[in-house]
Amino acid sequence: MTNPQPESMIGRVARAMRGSAKSDEASILCEEFAGWGEDEDFILLARAAIEAMREPTDVMVAAAYRDHIPDGADAWQAMIDAAMGEG
Repeated sequence: MTNPQPESMIGRVARAMRGSAKSDEASILCEEFAGWGEDEDFILLARAAIEAMREPTDVMVAAAYRDHIPDGADAWQAMIDAAMGEG
């Protein structure tokens, strides 16, 4: 598997996952699965996470249209903010 570009969304998500895996709880989990936690593991998880976000939830779509956001980047951020508030 090829590594994503450093500033690709997959790269960003993989780095964020790796960073959160440095918490005590995640470190214990990684130790339980010997050999897990390599860069390729985080890239696979990042791809899966992004794929799961491919279809927005109703809450995400509502956030994009609620304030009549014309800019795609602002709409994207509003949708992600809404998704983060769902969980």
